[in-house]
Amino acid sequence: MSEVSEIKRETKDASLYEISYLIVPSISAEEAEAVAAKITGLFTDAGGTLVSSESPKVRPLAYEVGKRSKGARTVFDTAYFGHAYFRLVEVDLAGLSKKINALSEVLRSLLLAIPEDALAPKRAEPIRPRREAPEGGESKPINPEELDKQIEQLVVS
Repeated sequence: MSEVSEIKRETKDASLYEISYLIVPSISAEEAEAVAAKITGLFTDAGGTLVSSESPKVRPLAYEVGKRSKGARTVFDTAYFGHAYFRLVEVDLAGLSKKINALSEVLRSLLLAIPEDALAPKRAEPIRPRREAPEGGESKPINPEELDKQIEQLVVS
């Protein structure tokens, strides 16, 4: 089999995965980028192809998350959040997840298999044309008494 057809077959058989992760906020932004690079490196080393990724950014957490390190438990209310999409062919996902969570800088991670259309652009809803004002210029303000009379006429009829 030629190299080109082998690459096409691997891409066709590859499943799409998303890895989302929280990194401790006690490190610098550059160090958080390095941790993100380690995480993407684990996937590419496993034969994965990076589809897209977002650099980690500090975000407030909905609840406090604790991390035990060197016998002490530290609680965080903010963290660097990042995620990436990968294509992988038959890989030990549980092993990859354990390696990611074993990194001392990672608070939490979530690895998901996602449907192929998750990355497809969404179709925009059609924009309805505005209704134009009736001919004869702008509409006049309605007097509340006249409105009541018109409603009574409609109800009575």
